[in-house]
Amino acid sequence: MDMPVGYVHRANSGIFGKVEAALEGHKIGDRVEVTLSPMEGFGPYQPELSFTDDIDNVPEEFRYLGAEVEFTNDREESMMFKVTRIADGKLTVDGNHPMAARTVTSGVNVTSSAPPNQTKSPTVAG
Repeated sequence: MDMPVGYVHRANSGIFGKVEAALEGHKIGDRVEVTLSPMEGFGPYQPELSFTDDIDNVPEEFRYLGAEVEFTNDREESMMFKVTRIADGKLTVDGNHPMAARTVTSGVNVTSSAPPNQTKSPTVAG
């Protein structure tokens, strides 16, 4: 799946550290492939973030695959969960990232760059 991503190199832009390190020194037109282990990418699967209950205990607005529901714990920390399974009168929600526990290979095409001292995106007048 192609997913264009813009980021500022070495600026804690949210790109995976291993991907950013692999891009170091590359120029426009280069392609870099990086394989991320689960710990370098989306983390391990955490079974404690998956819950199954009788569908009758779930509000109707959440009774479809892909529905998202936010849960808040007693420390006021909130997290999004997604309905991942409905079968046999049961509904399962999961707070894990869909790519958790997976090894991921990213192919990155360098398509543009800006001078190192440019801190803002260019502005285009229309």
